[in-house]
Amino acid sequence: VFQVDPVIVFTPICDRNAANPFLPFNPYNAEPAPVPWIVGVNSLADFLRTAVFVREPETLIEFNQKFNQVASISLYYDNTARNPEEVSKEVREFYFDGQPITMELLRNLSAVGSADFDDTIYIWKIENPFEVGEPTTSQDLNISHLLLNLIYNFISSGEPTPPGFDFEWPQWDNEQQNFISFGNSGEVTVNSTFLPSRIQFWSQLHFNKEIIECC
Repeated sequence: VFQVDPVIVFTPICDRNAANPFLPFNPYNAEPAPVPWIVGVNSLADFLRTAVFVREPETLIEFNQKFNQVASISLYYDNTARNPEEVSKEVREFYFDGQPITMELLRNLSAVGSADFDDTIYIWKIENPFEVGEPTTSQDLNISHLLLNLIYNFISSGEPTPPGFDFEWPQWDNEQQNFISFGNSGEVTVNSTFLPSRIQFWSQLHFNKEIIECC
């Protein structure tokens, strides 16, 4: 245990030995269901986690000193990597260039932008735990209406941008890796190869060998 980690205490397991198993096989090796789906990420995802260091800056010193031991707890590979400390060394080299981890370098774990839950206030009227009010500016309302239209179209037709829509949301494929980005003013851009250096890094990192061979 380190600071608030692990945030998620109960994680999925293979339960094939149970009397009535829910997940009797390793989902990593399962064939995905052939259904369309939408997935997204905020540019400052996990800001809520790293923000704890702002509130408790003294823990950043411990995080820096014990990174090879505690990073695996924070990033959930302490029970999935065969050698968690070796994985942590590679993570530290990639994100921090082997340097001491300061508050400034901690930003390397994410990019400046929207944080966790920011998208939900544009879609649902929820009681935001951080007292962020509902979208009220014209820019906010434009983004809210756009997201709602995309979700409605996807639910009703399977296509977020049907023929005649203002723009086309290309379907993802492993080669071009097309995706769309929403700007702060509601502008939409089509991009390709999502965070390629990070994707390549984690793809070659042996952080989940025990998951792959668990069942």
